[in-house]
Amino acid sequence: RRWLPTIDRPDAKATVSWNVIGPAERNVVANGQFIEQRAFPPDKQNPSVPRSLTRWKTYRPIPSYLMVIAAGPLMQVDLGLTAAGLSEFPPGVQQSVYAVPELSDYLPGPFKHAGDIVTLFSTLVAPFPYEKLAHVQSSTRYGGMENASAIFYADNVFMRRSVSTGLIAHETAHQWFGDAVTPKSWGHLWLSEGFASYFEQLWVERSEGAGAFRNGMKKLRREILQSDVTFSRPVIDTLQTNLVALLNTNSYQKGAWVLHMLRSMLGDTLFFSGIREYYRRHRHSSATSDDLCEVLEMVAHKNLRWFFDQWLRRPGMPEVSASWRFDDRTRTLTVEVIQSGIGEPYAFPLTVEVLTSQGKSSIVVLQIPAERKVTPIVPVILSAEPGSVVFDPRAGLLASIKSGSEQ
Repeated sequence: RRWLPTIDRPDAKATVSWNVIGPAERNVVANGQFIEQRAFPPDKQNPSVPRSLTRWKTYRPIPSYLMVIAAGPLMQVDLGLTAAGLSEFPPGVQQSVYAVPELSDYLPGPFKHAGDIVTLFSTLVAPFPYEKLAHVQSSTRYGGMENASAIFYADNVFMRRSVSTGLIAHETAHQWFGDAVTPKSWGHLWLSEGFASYFEQLWVERSEGAGAFRNGMKKLRREILQSDVTFSRPVIDTLQTNLVALLNTNSYQKGAWVLHMLRSMLGDTLFFSGIREYYRRHRHSSATSDDLCEVLEMVAHKNLRWFFDQWLRRPGMPEVSASWRFDDRTRTLTVEVIQSGIGEPYAFPLTVEVLTSQGKSSIVVLQIPAERKVTPIVPVILSAEPGSVVFDPRAGLLASIKSGSEQ
């Protein structure tokens, strides 16, 4: 908005062609496909400085806030052709890292995983949407900036040699969600940042396993619990006029948790089918939260409006006290769920794991209604009091849960 005359809205997209004239020693990187670099007549005021003309061009429309050029003494580290057959631009996704020459002994470093990351997301969602993918050391004020086909990373994470695969996965996920499918307005920013945060964890799940994935989701949940914005503003925040203030735990961590709970509720097959259809409908365009809800309802054949309203359009999260009681006479296990906190109670599925003294485990999902106090009977057959009862053992619910047994 300070250097290009554009329509400064996230849903306003256009193709862009870059024609950059500069010192020949500078490497120029931009959105889209590299067209050419050729000698250009010297500046009359500095005739001894060789100049060049570098051209890049996009063939897909992108939002104006993702239009960038980088020019500097950057070396190019070729990562090769990745995700073969999984790009809108055959034969695959050409990836490179652009960084200062002093880092030649560090690279490709964590970027050796960039090909596997693109392959995973292309498989889960759709072919990679752009002409190439460049990873660029830059002076961005953010840890990473998801510019379409030319991700900028903060200079200091490069110079400290601390680029994480999580950061690479997060910014790469944005190429689908945020870039190709852009929120129609900033109030729906979670459709960008929540998706990128969750797909970052999906990369953890694929590369490190289910345990690391659960730990990652628990960490995000702790961050949500510790954030004041969680309990003061909704995720869909159309009244916020300070756009930078939207870069908060609601848009990132809570948005990721909304997707995680949808996946837990619908199952992998329906969830990812819905995500793929949502992307297909709005690729190279923009979308709202209602658009996502509509697609998931169609795929799942169930009403999800209440879910979106509950988790996205009101502040807060469930604050739950859960306890259990075993009746020796009837051999029944009853749980008591009490919801406290400000605002109306929530409706949610509560997973309960019952462990017998012999070590046998039973998993049951209880549908908790939006009531302050409920005492459902757990439908398990028990011959004796269980050794323990664990609430939300798989970290599938965004809630603060205090638990114990009633004596």
